[in-house]
Amino acid sequence: KQNFGGNPGKITLFGESAGAMSIGLHMHMNGVGHLFQSVIMQSNPLGYKFRDIEIADFLGQAVKTGLDCMDLKCMKNEPATEIIHQQQKLLGVPRSVGDFFTWGPTTAGKKYHKQIMRDVGIKNLSAINITQPFGMWDSFTSVTEVPLIVGINSNEGEMFVHGAFPIMMHKYVYWGFVMALFKKSAPKVLNQYGYHADQCKVSGDYRPVMSMIIHDYLFRCPLLKIVQTLQDRRILKKDSLNLPIYVYEFSHPTSVPDFPICSGIACHTAELPYVFEQIEEIGKYFTASKKVDGTASLADIKVSQTLAEYWVSFAKNHDPNFSNNTLYWPNWLGQDALIKKDYKEINHDFLIS
Repeated sequence: KQNFGGNPGKITLFGESAGAMSIGLHMHMNGVGHLFQSVIMQSNPLGYKFRDIEIADFLGQAVKTGLDCMDLKCMKNEPATEIIHQQQKLLGVPRSVGDFFTWGPTTAGKKYHKQIMRDVGIKNLSAINITQPFGMWDSFTSVTEVPLIVGINSNEGEMFVHGAFPIMMHKYVYWGFVMALFKKSAPKVLNQYGYHADQCKVSGDYRPVMSMIIHDYLFRCPLLKIVQTLQDRRILKKDSLNLPIYVYEFSHPTSVPDFPICSGIACHTAELPYVFEQIEEIGKYFTASKKVDGTASLADIKVSQTLAEYWVSFAKNHDPNFSNNTLYWPNWLGQDALIKKDYKEINHDFLIS
């Protein structure tokens, strides 16, 4: 209130990807309902498994060894390019879905709990996260719930798979990768996506089906599971109207700089310039329908304006629907929501019609 004006009793946290992960963690802390009253999570990789602190320490030590530095003072004197180089050397071939991210949240065992509590002076054990994301959401009963917008883009997996495999993925690499990621469950995964893998035989490149698997495993399936769990709980508490959940899929064709594979689809991060109505930037870098003069198309402008209005209206009223919007965005209604399509598909075809 002091710096920005507005109502300090109506604060909305919103973020994308790692930002959405952070907000997800905030929803399990004491500030929910007090320091903020509603939440927007964009493309939260809810299927991400936090590393344990031993592996995190190992990765940190590997970077320090590569830099020939054993303390922070030394690392601060290293060029940023060298630090990035050492970080990239850690990736290699991912052995788990979490390996797509060099750094991330970690879980801590009781040994580290006691150490942190002693060193930092934290008395409340719950202030230190020890649980995987799904475990936290399942224990949501003890936490104050708030109105929520949550969603994903239509093609979340491409950026991660093509970043890890910049050249084509042959069939045996695909099989090996699925085995490494899913271990005992790998045969079921290969069988589930068998039809889509067959579509890759002609090109010999299995990155398209691998992208689908990462999209489903890291983003789509855990999103549906969690919103279903939350809404079922809210219905039981008769709070589904007071604490609505609005679910979306951003499917507008876009482009993402430095990722040719993302041209004409909706990759991870693609919605960001549209949320912030960066019309000039969209025209230069993010539109999939470039005009001769380099400006955004009418479809891009309409999508951006509508998306921004949804976000602002939700922050003000805990309801994304605004006075002159052409398409009503319904509250997520639980198990039948996918059949009834009680989620918002944000796409130029829907909005212009």
